[in-house]
Amino acid sequence: MLTSLTSFKGSLPQGWACSSYLAQLVFWRQEPELLRRLHSNGIKYSRLTDDITMSTNKTLKQSEISGLIRRVSRMLGSHGTGIHRDKTDVATRARRQSINNVNVSVRGVSLATEYRKNLRARVHQIITAPEQFGDELGKELQSAKGQISYVRRFHKTDANNLSKRLNSLENPALVHVNSGPNSR
Repeated sequence: MLTSLTSFKGSLPQGWACSSYLAQLVFWRQEPELLRRLHSNGIKYSRLTDDITMSTNKTLKQSEISGLIRRVSRMLGSHGTGIHRDKTDVATRARRQSINNVNVSVRGVSLATEYRKNLRARVHQIITAPEQFGDELGKELQSAKGQISYVRRFHKTDANNLSKRLNSLENPALVHVNSGPNSR
């Protein structure tokens, strides 16, 4: 019944409201055992829909890293899917570690500089040339506000500054000049 309610022409369309929930259910039988094995070896595992991350404070040999990737690959393969090799990355402490535009480190998390730079440019474009968006200005403002809200989770001051700049466009200063015979 669930399949007939959530699929279209025999497949699960990407981006449908229920697709991320269903994707979380795919590995419900195998993931607990994989988690136990990894945890017993000091490996932390997390997955958000199709983004899988494993981390450890231990230094791993190349053969151990390959073994971890094989384990996950077997689990994925048992459901007719696989690892996207071009999107697979192994990051050591010696370089920046990033997951979905979020930098992760011992000091904490932050958004990638490029993401924030692009958002600042977008806000600047909206403020300096709002006419270029025509009837889509409202959508553009809402989209930018959504991005600012996301940035606020990691960089509150930056997000507040961007919000103030956008608000200046939405709430222009009210200037009232009273002229005429009754003005003082």
